Amino acid sequence: MKLNVAAELRALGRLTAGELRQKYLQVFGEESRSGNKDFLRKRIARRIQALFAFVFSAVHGASGRRGNPACTPRPCRSGEVGVYS
Repeated sequence: MKLNVAAELRALGRLTAGELRQKYLQVFGEESRSGNKDFLRKRIARRIQALFAFVFSAVHGASGRRGNPACTPRPCRSGEVGVYS
């Protein structure tokens, strides 16, 4: 299974409050007490990134590079959630 974190994070911007609450349940395994879209988006995005970082480090070791420059994080542009290139 290939993880496309950037696409997952972009998709969060198109979800309604109800869909974000469902996504929160899927990602965290518990219901959110909040219905605030911005809060839910940010919280879900951080969780997705943390899960990706965990899987990435498990596969590529603690350094995360293995000599491959394509595996290095790129800087965020203004208004963008951090992603790997």
